[in-house]
Amino acid sequence: LHLHMSCTEKLQKWHAKGSTRTQKAATQIKLKYLRNLREARADIKRVRQKKK
Repeated sequence: LHLHMSCTEKLQKWHAKGSTRTQKAATQIKLKYLRNLREARADIKRVRQKKK
């Protein structure tokens, strides 16, 4: 996990050299993806409960 954090920090510094717009877009995509994952997991849990 620590390695992953250092990687993201390096990426953020590297992207900072470029336009901030691309950095913002990337973070928005990540947030959307995470939200979708959470919703999918919640749906799976609901389906399992209904079957029982």
